Amino acid sequence: MIGSWGPIVFEMSARRKFSFSGGSRDVSYRYGRTELVNGKARQQFGGEELEGFHIEIWFSVDIGLDPLEEIERIADIAVQGESYPFIVGGRPIGKNMFVITALPQEWKRISGDGKVLEIRGSVQFSEFVD
Repeated sequence: MIGSWGPIVFEMSARRKFSFSGGSRDVSYRYGRTELVNGKARQQFGGEELEGFHIEIWFSVDIGLDPLEEIERIADIAVQGESYPFIVGGRPIGKNMFVITALPQEWKRISGDGKVLEIRGSVQFSEFVD
C-alpha cells in the first residue's frame, strides 16, 4: 500500500492499480504587519495557515479501471464532507485531518459510443481543524 485517505486506498498490485503520480504540499505561515512612520515595517508571527496539498491521478481502462466510476467514487466520498488523515508510506501528512476541496479532471479519451476511457486530474485537499 502506498497510502490512504479514509476509505480511499492507494496501491499498485496485480489486482488493483489505484495510485497517484505525485503532487505538491503547501505549508505557510501568517504574519501581521505594522507600518511605522520613518521606519521599516514590523512583522509579528500570527500562526500557521491551513495546510493544503494535491495529488495527481490517472485512471484508464488500459490498467483495468473504469475511469468514470473511480472519479465518481472519490466525488461521492468528498461530498459527504468527512475528514481523514492522509497517510503516505505509513506516516500521516501534517498534524490534522484533511478534506477534499476540489476534484478537477480532464477526460482525455472517450470511445465512439461515449465510454470514458481515460481521465487525468488531481484531488485537492485542505487541512481540517476541529
